Amino acid sequence: MATFGRNDFEKREPHAGSQAFAPIPNGKYRAIVSGGSISQHPDGDDQWELEFTIQSEPYMGRRVWNKYRLESKDAEKRQWDKNSLGQVYDSIGLSHEIQHPSQMVSQTPVEVAVRQFTSKSDSSKVYNFVKYCNPLASAARTKAVQTATTTMPGVVVEHSTPASPAPSTQEIPW
Repeated sequence: MATFGRNDFEKREPHAGSQAFAPIPNGKYRAIVSGGSISQHPDGDDQWELEFTIQSEPYMGRRVWNKYRLESKDAEKRQWDKNSLGQVYDSIGLSHEIQHPSQMVSQTPVEVAVRQFTSKSDSSKVYNFVKYCNPLASAARTKAVQTATTTMPGVVVEHSTPASPAPSTQEIPW
């Protein structure tokens, strides 16, 4: 039986000036939704957490998270989080009801606005979060598909052709 351990692969050394664990600067990045979970908020309600993996250099592979409190006691906060989660839902092209954030995992690239915030309890700690999410422009989406197929030979990229627009009332024969 084959085994695998620390001595079975060559480790890459980080290059000088590596930003591996530094916060990602504020900005817009191409990303995918790579994970989802539910955790408990300190106020007692559940919160949905989505993980986004950056797909653009120089932060390729870095992950950022955002939490959404869909059952918050604060009605304004609850609606804000539902709207923010709705941006992700629309951006990846979902149209069915979901019961768990892991159902939002998708290889559909989106544009995320990453922001930094400083910990309230320790001002030396700076974190990232996803402020908002938008679908990629069609040209950018096409480029992402081309990149995926050229960098990963043999990959099949599934897509659908949008339905034709409804005819205008002038085109209807009656």
